[in-house]
Amino acid sequence: MHLDEMMKYNIVLTTFETVRNEWSGYMEVLLAREALVNGTWMRPLPPRDSFPLMLLDFFVLFVDEVAKISRFESKLSQAMCSLRAEKRFGFTGTPIENDYSEI
Repeated sequence: MHLDEMMKYNIVLTTFETVRNEWSGYMEVLLAREALVNGTWMRPLPPRDSFPLMLLDFFVLFVDEVAKISRFESKLSQAMCSLRAEKRFGFTGTPIENDYSEI
């Protein structure tokens, strides 16, 4: 869905995989910005419409099955942390593997 279309709705329902994929495209653009300054970027950039979730400012972010993102080093965890939101709530029925600092 395009960013302008997504902004019409009060609720956005998505998956971890979608967030991870959009974050990858978003990070590629951020890296390309630096490389373009140095003249070292050779690939085409992903279109802006390919990562609308990374461009939105959410008021509340509800994350179900939050135990799936329990490793801070993981791409999924970094992608979820990149979403901008005023408030965040995580839910899970699965016990957290290590400790609270993993969330």
